[in-house]
Amino acid sequence: MLFNKKTKLASFDIFDTVITRKVADPKAIFTLLGESLFQSEDLVQRFASLRADAEFQLRKKSNFQKEITLEEIYSAVHAELRDVLTPNWTAESLCALEMTEEKENLILLEKNLPLVHAAREKFGGVVFISDTYLPRTFICDVLSSLNVFDPKCDALFCSSEFGLMKSNGQLFPIVAEKISVPLKYFHHFGDNPVSDYQNPLALGMQATLLRESEPNRYEKPTSSPISSMEALWLGACRVSRIHSDAATAQHQTISDVASNIAAPLVTYFADWCLRKAKQDGVKKIFFLSRDGQIIRDVFDLITQTQSPAILGKYLYVSRQSLLLPAMGEDLEKELGWILAPTHILTTRMILSRVGIDIDALPPTLTLDGFRSQKDANLRGPEREQFRHLLTSSDLMPHILSARNKARKNILNYFKQEGLLDGDPFAIVDIGWNGTLQRSISRILELAMPSPPPIHGYYMGIRSRNIHKPSDTMSACFWDENSLQELDELGYFIPMLELFVSATHPGVVGYEQSCGVWKPLLRNSSCQSFWPLDVQHQAIKATAQKIIKFGGLLDSAPNKSFIIRNLKIFASDPTRNEASAYGSFLDAEDQNESYCYPLAQPYGLKQIRKIYRKPFLYHHNEWKAGCLALTNSLILKAAKQFFPGKSQQRYVACPPHVTLVSGYGPLEGPYENPPLPHFHWLYGPSASFKIKPKKKHNKLVVKLTTLFPNQAVTIRQDDRLLFTGPIPVLSKDAPHAAIAILIGQIHLQKCINMDFTSWDQSSPSRPLAAILLQLTLEK
Repeated sequence: MLFNKKTKLASFDIFDTVITRKVADPKAIFTLLGESLFQSEDLVQRFASLRADAEFQLRKKSNFQKEITLEEIYSAVHAELRDVLTPNWTAESLCALEMTEEKENLILLEKNLPLVHAAREKFGGVVFISDTYLPRTFICDVLSSLNVFDPKCDALFCSSEFGLMKSNGQLFPIVAEKISVPLKYFHHFGDNPVSDYQNPLALGMQATLLRESEPNRYEKPTSSPISSMEALWLGACRVSRIHSDAATAQHQTISDVASNIAAPLVTYFADWCLRKAKQDGVKKIFFLSRDGQIIRDVFDLITQTQSPAILGKYLYVSRQSLLLPAMGEDLEKELGWILAPTHILTTRMILSRVGIDIDALPPTLTLDGFRSQKDANLRGPEREQFRHLLTSSDLMPHILSARNKARKNILNYFKQEGLLDGDPFAIVDIGWNGTLQRSISRILELAMPSPPPIHGYYMGIRSRNIHKPSDTMSACFWDENSLQELDELGYFIPMLELFVSATHPGVVGYEQSCGVWKPLLRNSSCQSFWPLDVQHQAIKATAQKIIKFGGLLDSAPNKSFIIRNLKIFASDPTRNEASAYGSFLDAEDQNESYCYPLAQPYGLKQIRKIYRKPFLYHHNEWKAGCLALTNSLILKAAKQFFPGKSQQRYVACPPHVTLVSGYGPLEGPYENPPLPHFHWLYGPSASFKIKPKKKHNKLVVKLTTLFPNQAVTIRQDDRLLFTGPIPVLSKDAPHAAIAILIGQIHLQKCINMDFTSWDQSSPSRPLAAILLQLTLEK
């Protein structure tokens, strides 16, 4: 029951209870006002600081026991700014300007309005009480304009009118005296734990604390004074979070995280893509499925307000639908993605990547015994044996037939969607090495004599490896020069992919129906049971508020808080966040052949390894989420019985190393637990660039290999550094340590791993090198 029998009147706090500001920090109003007064950023910041300090000093004079007025504040501000203010800017006019700015930034807190309506219906009217330096007439005007205050039956009391405040409990007795209702019959609602809860209870009132409007850890500003754009973005995130209408606790957590983290990330990126397209003169942007679905939705929301001459389209593609038709005649060059060593790799999975259903192959193809074990996980030697089988004369015709069919279908689909019109266009994806962009460029080259340049817009880029010189790759957040910032997030790529996950399954091919080429989707998706629709709704709702609040005028200053919040979520999730997002099923294989939860608690069996291993369940495991879900006694025991084993954040690639050519992303470690961290490089050859932040003269590269007796030649700037066999990957095997000199002037060097000399039994074996360690030494 909302009100008990003795309640005769309900009173409500105003700010952050029935109305709130668009900005996250109330002091950002001073920055917004400063921007309307001054052109100089220094003067804007000076004004904002003076305005905040003037209020503080006036309150300090009364030992924070008496309310002050806006007129008193601006008398002090005006005196300090005489040197930069024009004569028509008096203290009175500055007061009026702040009230105008306040009114433009005040909105309803709709979630609490049903309480106000219920109280008014039960008691015939309500009382509004506020601690504020703003005049009562201004507050009355604002509440009336928002249809919250009814002057016929409601009452309004402001501390600026009486000089007394709720914060010390002195205003409540004045209210009771004015309306002739004893305080014991009041039920007060508000957001402040002291002013609106402890003080009313101490006076014998009933009280209910409404804390939803309190900024959470993601909504705090990154600097003081806060920039106006960051304040508007954080305010939009907060308002969107407050007004979410989740059905379950899990949905509420997902909605909150989407509002605070995924929404600003996607909105910033979509806005950046629009501005980048204008800069590049691009008229069409293709958002690649599935990562591009929510990005395109937000892009459409932005363009509805700007009406640019840029068309945003959704392109149904996937690694499965692009890599196969883009495959060349030399299968050896394609083995990197065909045999990409996922945690589980079966015969069925490998053949499905090249468009072959193993059950549909003629029985005459024995597959050297692999058919009978088609769903068994292949180990190292078995994977090597199957690699030879792929290039056999019996299987090759089936692979080429599947490729030709896929190529014909996707070209028809591309033509229908406008990719063959000859106009430059852009594609949008989250990153990281441009594999899909290269595939699209190769496919277009098959159908056009001079295909147009393709501009790739990405959240992040680890390496730029384009197909033709006119193609470009641009990064919004992270590129080769800022990989350290990305790596500090830990292995966060699965989380980024989660934030942009689509509500439909992946694309496996294309078919024509009623004269229209349509994508063929998988029957189901690993993520179909996770509430992606809740995440999408929260992202779009927040994006709409960012747009409505005017936060897209210049979004450049907002990147810092987006990165900060990503780091907080990745490295220090709450238990509720780890539970909600850890239940997301991550698909490592391109065909979603198997899935694992992103995070699950560690048990007693893992206690020895909790702080020693980068992951314990699978490669894409969210370790911080697993730790948040793990019983505290298990974590305590892990620290107590295995001292010195501090948690090591898994870094996908050393910050000074960038993959230049070959297949990636760099990943590891292998399933053999005694081995240290390492990173894969796939071939037939690969290069990586070294760019240390400090001057070093030597790089020690410790190498091993997946295949036995594999010989390697390593060159740097046409100098032979090492040649010979490399020990196979094993916990007992030694490794090759090669010291590579780095010049004091030329810090960027290319180390070309040209695997030109192989085991005689397999002269064309592809590169599968493993970097056990990369150490920079002086």
